[in-house]
Parts: sequence; C-alpha cells; structure tokens
Amino acid sequence: MYLTKGKNGFTFVKIMVSLTIGVLVLAAVFSLFLYGNKVFGKGSDKASVQDSVRLAMMNVEKTISYATTAEILSTSDAHKEISDLKMIDLEHNNYLIIEGGSVKIYLYTASPEGYTVQEYKGDFTETGSSFEKVNDVTVRINLQSQAAASTYDLDSELVLKNLERADPVRRIGGTSGKAIRYTVSAIPAL
Repeated sequence: MYLTKGKNGFTFVKIMVSLTIGVLVLAAVFSLFLYGNKVFGKGSDKASVQDSVRLAMMNVEKTISYATTAEILSTSDAHKEISDLKMIDLEHNNYLIIEGGSVKIYLYTASPEGYTVQEYKGDFTETGSSFEKVNDVTVRINLQSQAAASTYDLDSELVLKNLERADPVRRIGGTSGKAIRYTVSAIPAL
C-alpha cells in the first residue's frame, strides 16, 4: 500500500499531536477530580467537627438547664469530689467536666457505681473550652474543637431559671473553670 497524492490520511505527526492533546485534557480532568475530592474531604472533616461540638453543646445545655444549684470548679476538684462521694452522695450532685478532648457528664445514680458517665468526644481544646459565670444565674459555656487545620468555636450563655425560682434564691458559685457541679430536682433524660 502506497500513499498517493490526493488521498488524505492521518500522518504520524497528526496522531502524536492528537494523543498529546488528549493526554493533557485527561490530566486536567484528573487534577480537577483530585482537587474536588480534597475539598470535599476538608468540608466533610469540618462538618464532622461542627456536628460533634453542636451535639456536646446541646446535651450540656439540656442537662444543666434544669439545675437547682450550680458551682463552677476546677477539673481536679470535681474529680476529687466524685471519688470522695462516689458511694454516698446525699445531695445527688452531677458534674460536667471538660478534659482530655471530650466533655463528660457525670449523672448521679443510686447504684453502687454512683455515677453514669456520658462522654462526648470532639477534640475539645483545654485552652478554648471552659465554663464562666456571667452573673448570679447565667453561665457562659465555651467549647472549642480542633481537627486538622480547622478550629471551631461555639459559645453559649445559659440562664439557669431554676436558681431564681428556688427558695431561698440560689446563685452560681465560682467564677470560671473546666467543670460544673450541679443538682437538679429531676434528672432529665438525654
């Protein structure tokens, strides 16, 4: 088979140029695909962090909003009280503690163990998470979580209305810390 004048066909150069353009287009599409997966992964991680912080905050607020007494403590004081009063706790104290990257809710039970513990993990930072007294019946809850390169802060002020309704009127004790000791007239179901 010989090529004769007047017949058009693909030359080697045309085929190489076409293949090169095709490879470049495929490389660009593949790069966009990888970039999209990376962005989606970061967004998914950020959403996961936000969800864990929101879940912890929602349960902390739900648990402490029924408090009839409240005092902000250090983590070490809270643990000392829990271990000292584990078997006999006449006041039925409950505790919220921020430590080790999680929020722990210690609910008093009349069992030999003394407390059930609910833990909300969320890579909570020790420096950015705390409880602070705003006024006699309001507590500020700061939760900060960090995952990879993103940090998520959630702050909430919660008025403990049962403190105002108590006779005699009660006030929040302490000023700031990583734990709260509180009692409730009825323990809410989480």
